[in-house]
Amino acid sequence: SAILETTDALIVVLDTQGQILRFNRACEQTTGYTFAEGRGKRVWDFLLVAEEIEPVKSVFGNLQSGHFPNRFENVWVTKAGQRRHIRWSNTTMLDHQGDVVYIIGTGIDITTEMQTEVAWSESEERFRSMVEASIQGIYIHQEGVIQFANPAMARMFGYDSPDALVGQPY
Repeated sequence: SAILETTDALIVVLDTQGQILRFNRACEQTTGYTFAEGRGKRVWDFLLVAEEIEPVKSVFGNLQSGHFPNRFENVWVTKAGQRRHIRWSNTTMLDHQGDVVYIIGTGIDITTEMQTEVAWSESEERFRSMVEASIQGIYIHQEGVIQFANPAMARMFGYDSPDALVGQPY
């Protein structure tokens, strides 16, 4: 119990019907729900948006039938209505006969990482659009070799495409 409560990872333990038996402090902090509010409920009954329910049930079914461990990503909806992207590593605990008794999900909230990637991609696209639309010749070189040139730079050197400049010495 102490380990489950002090880790930063989200840990949820389900019975074979999908009901929450354990929901650690990291889950509480991420979702805004207390363990008492989640105990006995199925994850898909209160933490998922409609489009996530069937994929999660499918993963759950695979785990029940012995296809584990597995990795899965989905979105949980917090008590306040925010969406959190979670990367899961799922496994099971078996009894002496090899039957599944518990399903254990260990998750990491990757929401900020995903938002950063989207922001970086959008920023890169805006920069690329600006450079390619510029009437000024722009190029990047490394160790005297052109790595990138915009269309204006290509026109300055009499080329139809900036690709013709890439790899050329500067």
